[in-house]
Amino acid sequence: MEARIPSKTQETRSNYQYAELTRTETFDIQKFANKDFFVQVFTSLVKQSRKGNPSSEKTKEYRELIHKYHEEYCSLSDYTPIELKNSQQIAIYECTKIEVAYTNAVKLQFGNKFRMFINRLTDQKTKANKRREELKKAKKSDSEIKDIIYAEITQPCTQLKIALAAGNARNLPTSILSEGKMSLIEEFFNTYGADYTFEKGNLYYDVKIH
Repeated sequence: MEARIPSKTQETRSNYQYAELTRTETFDIQKFANKDFFVQVFTSLVKQSRKGNPSSEKTKEYRELIHKYHEEYCSLSDYTPIELKNSQQIAIYECTKIEVAYTNAVKLQFGNKFRMFINRLTDQKTKANKRREELKKAKKSDSEIKDIIYAEITQPCTQLKIALAAGNARNLPTSILSEGKMSLIEEFFNTYGADYTFEKGNLYYDVKIH
């Protein structure tokens, strides 16, 4: 049972973060993506008596979020906190590993995941195939089809990806995105804050550095 705590910590902290994201538009996930928060999640999964110095404001904030969803999570996952000796020391050790793994995963996977997100929003491949069939029925030549698809779909999608890679979510090409999909992109960039500046003006580089 003790061996499950680290994996339960990862599962639980992501569930808490996701729950808060879906219920609070202004939730700053970056504040809770660190070892200190993970430690609080870990220790919430074991039975303990709190002793020692008064908690800092940051710790109180972490515990407030955890308390908000703890009972619901334990009920839904059929989990009961267990006895664990030296839980604080174990939490620090295990959560350091979790933080490193989390940070490395974000750095390695962010680019591909973000591109997948944009590709799904633009639906470039499906639109191109549909337009190609329409142009074939209109008796257009292969050269004409290629040029039209490039102008109507490929080029706007490329411009969109270049703009987003530069961290620019303004004045995006509207011909390929509905208002609802544009708002999803805006929501993503709003998580960075209005005054945020991307390192070297590049979203992907910024993720690797920070």
